[in-house]
This record gives sequence, C-alpha cells and structure tokens, in this order.
Amino acid sequence: MRKRSPIPRTIEDRVLISSARRCCLCVFLRSQDEVRKGQIAHLNHNSADTRFQNLVYLCFEHHDEYDSRTSQSKGFTLGEVRQYRDRLYQMKQLALARQRVEAELSQAVGEDSNSEDEELRNEYKNIRMSSSKWII
Repeated sequence: MRKRSPIPRTIEDRVLISSARRCCLCVFLRSQDEVRKGQIAHLNHNSADTRFQNLVYLCFEHHDEYDSRTSQSKGFTLGEVRQYRDRLYQMKQLALARQRVEAELSQAVGEDSNSEDEELRNEYKNIRMSSSKWII
C-alpha cells in the first residue's frame, strides 16, 4: 500500500478555488451547480501523487463511487472525470471573467461612450457566447 502524502496547502487551495467546491460529476451529470461537501480525490488513485493536475474535488458520494471497483456496473473512468473537471474549471474561469467585465461595465455607466467601453462590451458579448456552450 502506498503511503498517503499530505496535499500541500497551496495546491489544496488551488483545487478548492478552481472548482468553487463544486463536484464536477454533480454539475455535468445532475445539473447541480452548487457548493457540495466533499473531498479531494486523486485521479490516478495514487495518494502519494499530489500534483494539481492529478487532483479533483468530488462530493462524498462521487468520491466513494470513483474509488470503488465493482464487477457489475461501469464506474467512472479517469478520462471521464478529468474531462468533467477541466470543463468545470473553464466554466468557473469564464464566470469570473464575466463578473470582472460586468463590474467594469457598471463603472462605465453614465460616462461618455468611448473605445475602451466598446471593447469591454465586445469582450462581455464574447464571454457570454463562449460560456453558453458549457451550460447543459
């Protein structure tokens, strides 16, 4: 049995912030985009491998299901969970960018329209268009 290595705090924080404490399987398989109690799972099932790219935040139910091996049902694959995790991270990054643009646009309200405001409006429109493809 491999020795469990503690996940460095900076990496743990990065996983929690990147996922916004959302379980990627709940978000994409159940359309539950909400904070869930959970744990950080190791994608390759090697608890000594604490690299950011090997970690994912999963709710308790999905973590247990991901770590379990059954002979009767098909469990979640590494590739499947990694894909959902990456999509969640992209979705959360777009949401943060959208918030930033909305904040900048709200500051520009009442001011004369200029090229910088127009650039912000275009950036916002592009973010909205690109993020709509992630919504299921």
